[in-house]
Amino acid sequence: MNYLELARAFDREELPTSAAWAYELAIQQEGVAVETLLDLAVLYFVMNDPGYFTAHQIDKRMVDEAYPRALAVLDIAEFRFGRLPEIMFWRLHMKERVLGEILPNEVYERLASQGVAPAIVALYVATRRSEHSMEASRVFDAQKSVKTARSRYLLSFA
Repeated sequence: MNYLELARAFDREELPTSAAWAYELAIQQEGVAVETLLDLAVLYFVMNDPGYFTAHQIDKRMVDEAYPRALAVLDIAEFRFGRLPEIMFWRLHMKERVLGEILPNEVYERLASQGVAPAIVALYVATRRSEHSMEASRVFDAQKSVKTARSRYLLSFA
């Protein structure tokens, strides 16, 4: 079992500290996909949620380092893959959720029009417009079998 497989296994079992450790080792390998970096970034992001870090008994030091590390992982993703729309979505979304910097719906609409799945969900949640509900349903259905912190986060909006 390689580090990525180990990270996915820990993530599936909702063992965030172990998953983060294995993802950190996995992202040092050659040929890692952008999805792996996004999974790690979102894992760190959800570690900031009081309900999440309490339920998973995450050490305070790790919680304190989680948000800055999430942003650093997004920086790594951007360095390796460029300014991909999904990387930009997560950067903006994290700032909105953690720092309270509200994004106008137009930002979500622009990213959703580029096919960024989480932006489609965010747009649906923000507007509750019926034209976004079918797209959001497809995203939710696709995430049900994934079993990562990122997929569980998206499904929390279903």
